[in-house]
Amino acid sequence: MNQVKLEGPCKGPIELQIQATLKAPSDPNSIKGCEWLTVNKLDGFTMSGGRALDGQGKAAWECKKSTKIPNNLSFNSLTNSIIKDITTLDSKSFHVNVNQCKNLTFFHFNVKAPDDSCHDPNQGPSHDEHPEP
Repeated sequence: MNQVKLEGPCKGPIELQIQATLKAPSDPNSIKGCEWLTVNKLDGFTMSGGRALDGQGKAAWECKKSTKIPNNLSFNSLTNSIIKDITTLDSKSFHVNVNQCKNLTFFHFNVKAPDDSCHDPNQGPSHDEHPEP
């Protein structure tokens, strides 16, 4: 799936159901900006489905030549929203960014990546697992 941006405001609640594993383009340079899937300025948004968003990060981790490595998900300025039964898999960079959201709830949200997935030791969750002396 190519890069997607859902942008509000909208007049009513919106539900995005992920009913199949969606795969990002393997080449990180094919994504413009910093996120593969972005959701902005919505009230009453729900993302559900029980499936995965596969960032196909392995190509980015191996080549390390891209100047920008996109995140899998970004949620910006959401209110009264729910993310449930979703897995983010092998993100090229961070799995999820949450910015300026109010009452955003995650249920059964899974993050999966191999231990050696972080392309930069100073970026991502593995950074905290190996503190500097």
